[in-house]
Amino acid sequence: MMNAAFYYDLAPSSMTSFSDKYICTFEICQNNTSFDSSWGFLKHLFDIHRIAVNNVEDVLPFLQEYIDYYKCKGIDSFEGEITILGAGPAGNDLILRNELHKEKLDKLLHRQEEERIETKARQCLFCKKVFTNKRSYVRHMYIEHSFNIGAPDNIVLFDDFMSLLKKKLDENYVELKKEINLNDEQEILSEKETWEDWWDNSKEAQTLSLFGQRYFDTPFDAIMEVKDEFKFDIKEFVIAKGLDVYERIKLINYIRRKTSELSCITCNTKFKNSDTLKDHYCNTNHIFLLEKDNFVSSEFLYPILADDPLLWYVDELFGDC
Repeated sequence: MMNAAFYYDLAPSSMTSFSDKYICTFEICQNNTSFDSSWGFLKHLFDIHRIAVNNVEDVLPFLQEYIDYYKCKGIDSFEGEITILGAGPAGNDLILRNELHKEKLDKLLHRQEEERIETKARQCLFCKKVFTNKRSYVRHMYIEHSFNIGAPDNIVLFDDFMSLLKKKLDENYVELKKEINLNDEQEILSEKETWEDWWDNSKEAQTLSLFGQRYFDTPFDAIMEVKDEFKFDIKEFVIAKGLDVYERIKLINYIRRKTSELSCITCNTKFKNSDTLKDHYCNTNHIFLLEKDNFVSSEFLYPILADDPLLWYVDELFGDC
């Protein structure tokens, strides 16, 4: 028989999972007590409910589902006596573990396929550049910052993984900075360069107008067109509204969506072509009525225009707010 005290011999670092929360749904726990780690959840089950799990390492990937199954089967809190799940004959519990393992694996494979084709804005862990393509994002960190996380298509739950990396980087920044070459000299040089010199060194920066069909040589020129043609200073708008990097991404994608639909960004009126839409903006003050509520939806984190240079350099274009 397993010694129930084994939980206290396991280091919390061995109880890792990408799950955001674990929920204890036993009736004695009012309001469904939640936990940020499997270690905390297991300790709670043992201390409060006198429930332990045999060979716990085998069920960590589907711990929540495993406990919920036994709760539905009538396992409840006990005072004194310890209930050890999976400690009896292998039969039913082994079948359960195999089924839950297969379900979890199927979900992860499905999620992996989704992540391989999805586009989502992500900011580099080490600089201010934003990427909408996962491969470009990983390649950038490898080439520019000598930080290699492996083949992106082989990483499942990519955002959870990157959040974990960011947390570790924040905790050990001084030590890690010495090991991974953050290329500080290049960043300092960039700050000293003029806009023109900086963009001359940038490749594939041809940028579509935010409010029309014209292409510009640089993202900076595309932003300046908005100020020159429509008297709307996007940088001032970003500062006035206190937009963070993700809200700036939403702003750009929102305007691009409306322009592609030939619709006004505030009144939603549709027009026959981009010229009549431009006339509408010039003859009204509708551009200046734009508010954060117009682009609050998370759907605008996803790019409207593939490889949009305005998203690559969203911080450099609008400055730190």
